[in-house]
Amino acid sequence: MEEYFFTSRHEVKLDERSRSVIPSPYRKENPNQLLGAEFMVTPHADGYLMIRPISVFKKMINDIIEKVNQLPPEKIEDASKKAKNLGKLLYAHSQKITLDGKHRIILSPEMRSKLKFSKPKPREDVILIGRGSYFEILPKELDKYEEESLQSLSIFLDDFGEGTVEGVNL
Repeated sequence: MEEYFFTSRHEVKLDERSRSVIPSPYRKENPNQLLGAEFMVTPHADGYLMIRPISVFKKMINDIIEKVNQLPPEKIEDASKKAKNLGKLLYAHSQKITLDGKHRIILSPEMRSKLKFSKPKPREDVILIGRGSYFEILPKELDKYEEESLQSLSIFLDDFGEGTVEGVNL
């Protein structure tokens, strides 16, 4: 499986045709994988989209199945039903897209409508946030990550430096 790596927060535009360019750091971190790559776009109830390379999306589904198969026999049947339902939901609500020759993603009208803009306009400011093997796209107005995540990261690093992170043996 190809390795993907997406980091950082990037402000970009979503144009009237629902196209958004992939930021250059994402292209530099994944030079051979992106052009013509296929992605799965999955909406989140909080008004943003999760965009995973198709290989990462398939691995996620396989990991869920593998975890279910590792459960004790008495728990497998119920967990298997839940995993099958989750798989159905993921496939039903996700759409496949392909990066075009100009390194742009193009969202369908349905996926664009899942982004919670307060006053939808033809051109929108959006944020792409790298999450390692995938990235998220969200309306700029929903971007609370900058302040909240920096605060959370600072608290964690302070605790980590003092050896007091709960559940982590230092």
